[in-house]
Amino acid sequence: MAVLELAVDRQFQSMLIAEALRDLGALWAMVSDPTDGKTVKAVLTEYLPTLIQTYGEPLAVQAAERFEEIRSLAGVSGRYTAVLGTAPEADRINAHAGRLLEPIFRGVDSNPDEAFRNLEGLTSRMVLEQSRRTTTENTFARGSKSSGFVRVPSPGKDNCSFCVMLASKTFSTKQNARAGTRFHNKCFCKVTPLFEGVEIEGYDQDEYFRLYQEGL
Repeated sequence: MAVLELAVDRQFQSMLIAEALRDLGALWAMVSDPTDGKTVKAVLTEYLPTLIQTYGEPLAVQAAERFEEIRSLAGVSGRYTAVLGTAPEADRINAHAGRLLEPIFRGVDSNPDEAFRNLEGLTSRMVLEQSRRTTTENTFARGSKSSGFVRVPSPGKDNCSFCVMLASKTFSTKQNARAGTRFHNKCFCKVTPLFEGVEIEGYDQDEYFRLYQEGL
């Protein structure tokens, strides 16, 4: 049984998210008055989608390369070239940010620090979205020969009950995969394809099911 290690993937992911949040901080600093909703909205609408897409694409490339590596590790016959998943659209990014920061946009929120923390959570989730889509879209692509995917929670962290519940499941069809592609802000679960003959290091589905049943 071949063993798949995810440590390098997580390190690269953490590095790019840290860089994205650093740039987000610089973007936020462009606004001299973060309670000025009109200016905040204008700056974010112009720059936030580009920031997210800039850092999301390298993670998607990594996900595509890893998909091919895992497939090869499993000894699957036949050639397969993984394609990049769809990047989050600018309008959708701005819509999410708009709902999140609506009180500031309307000039009724005087807590910009909390607003920025929420924006950090949204940004990290959106940066990861294209790589997650890369894995799920290739999982069900013709010729990939993957049997599905699972969600692997971050090791050594207190994972929420929602993530533990989803980690106890295998998503083997496009129909049930929709539930497996829902993520909350600051969720760092790793979407990982399944191939016969490859074991994911540190992933114990039965243990996650037990934890979920016991309510963590």
